[in-house]
Amino acid sequence: MIHVNEQVIVPFSVGPYKDQVLCDVVPMQASHLLLGRPWEFDKMTSHCGHTNQYSFVHENKRICLKSLSPTQVYEMQSKLSKDPDANFLINASIVRRSLSDSTCQVLLMVFQDVVSTEHEQDAVPSVIKSLLRWYQDIFPEELPHGLPPLRDIEHKINLLPGAQLPNRPATV
Repeated sequence: MIHVNEQVIVPFSVGPYKDQVLCDVVPMQASHLLLGRPWEFDKMTSHCGHTNQYSFVHENKRICLKSLSPTQVYEMQSKLSKDPDANFLINASIVRRSLSDSTCQVLLMVFQDVVSTEHEQDAVPSVIKSLLRWYQDIFPEELPHGLPPLRDIEHKINLLPGAQLPNRPATV
């Protein structure tokens, strides 16, 4: 059981659908937004199990969110393999525009290896330093230097983004 001590409103968009949702802040090993039962309830969504589509009304418009087809998934994977920058969740121009808007509060997550010199630590804004101090109990004393070594057996599950998962019982 995880105790939720903090919530935050997160704006998001899926294609033309733009909205915001109240999210619980919990430790995770991912940077995804999970739209679960509370969102489905609030939006009064209808789900079609056959097509895996969610339908609802937002700002007096009928919205239908549907999964990508296997062809669309393949095309997206091809694009990402050719252009690594296509995998970024946000581009520099959007960040610049958001930072210039004085009415907007911006939280930007940046993933980097390890801050190694004092000069680089000085580059961290004071507001981020205070946030790091606030959550210091969840950070280890010493960070590992890079990824773990390769093992003889690498386990992975190949998932296609947006593809439907098979709805079958596990076989023994």
